[in-house]
Amino acid sequence: MDKYAIQQQALSNAQNGESSANYTAILTGFVGKGIPSAQIIPRVNVFTYNAWAAKGRQVRRGEHGVRVMTWIDKKDGTGKRPIAATVFHVSQTDAIEARGPLSVPQQPQQPQPTPYVAPVPQAPAVRQPSKPSSKDEVW
Repeated sequence: MDKYAIQQQALSNAQNGESSANYTAILTGFVGKGIPSAQIIPRVNVFTYNAWAAKGRQVRRGEHGVRVMTWIDKKDGTGKRPIAATVFHVSQTDAIEARGPLSVPQQPQQPQPTPYVAPVPQAPAVRQPSKPSSKDEVW
């Protein structure tokens, strides 16, 4: 399955599931994070990371979700198996900006530091020989 298919499957599972077994865990977890209980509506504004990606939203870096247990179909089709999943509230996400295939995000221009240039040492002054006087020997 490619990334897009995984995201779409996660969104479908989240929206079409019928179980309300995790509602208490979700409410308790997000109320503990400071989100009012009136703003927590599972299957409307609480989804997994991949489901949010399918809805065009990105979970912010560093956000901690609420762990829940859910059931998924076994690959061999013989029933379901439990898995742990992490769900995030809409307040923990940001909208993903629509970007074209060739667009590159622009980074703010920062001033470049002036490179350090070491001072050039001066050559020692060369003493010029003086004119010999009558007292001095001539070499």
